[in-house]
Amino acid sequence: MKKGIKFHSIYYRFFVFIWLLAWMLIYRISLDKNGSFCLSGKCISAKQIPFLSIGVSLLLLLIFSFVGWKLSISQEGIYLKKIDLLVPWDEIESVSHVWINEANGRYARVMFFYNRKTLVVYRKSQKPICIYNISVLALYGIYFYNPKIKTNVISATLATLYNLFLNAYILYIGFIQGVKGLKFGVFLKLSIAYAIKVLVMPLWMVWYQNKIHGKYLLHHDHFHHSPSSNVIHL
Repeated sequence: MKKGIKFHSIYYRFFVFIWLLAWMLIYRISLDKNGSFCLSGKCISAKQIPFLSIGVSLLLLLIFSFVGWKLSISQEGIYLKKIDLLVPWDEIESVSHVWINEANGRYARVMFFYNRKTLVVYRKSQKPICIYNISVLALYGIYFYNPKIKTNVISATLATLYNLFLNAYILYIGFIQGVKGLKFGVFLKLSIAYAIKVLVMPLWMVWYQNKIHGKYLLHHDHFHHSPSSNVIHL
């Protein structure tokens, strides 16, 4: 489908954030030592690290924003590239954007815990379709082409803003404020806020959507072989 608004996978953002956290740690260590970071005989000033890490991150965000789209939203409906399926608007009951937790150790036997931002297309006569790692902006694309479709755009947007502000604040502390001046009370509040993000919010989102549409959605635990949810996974 050439027409419509295309949406790409946002899974790369998870690794970009890890990249920034790693450089944030290197930055703090470099400031505490000799003010520079050296690798294989090449050194960069500690003051250059924030600009370098953020610059590379922005470049990666730009590149992957145009690589490998997963779905397209148009006047005809929602087109899913992987299975070459167009879901017409008259077959869609509602669409929601939720966070589904995934815990696995498939990457070099290292445990990953990730909130998969998932677009769930609830169909009237067939099982729902879960499209993983899709931006909440897809709900706005749906509203643009068919405002009559029911969505959870308000709660999903608030959750996304919460996530963005929390991640931005963590990077602000690491790159600008510094952890030495961080009070214990602020650290405790930040820990609670992060626990709400990775545990409470995904659990509530899935519970609420299952309450409305039936128990279709499940969180994934590859370590304990949790059962797969009764949906189409993309």
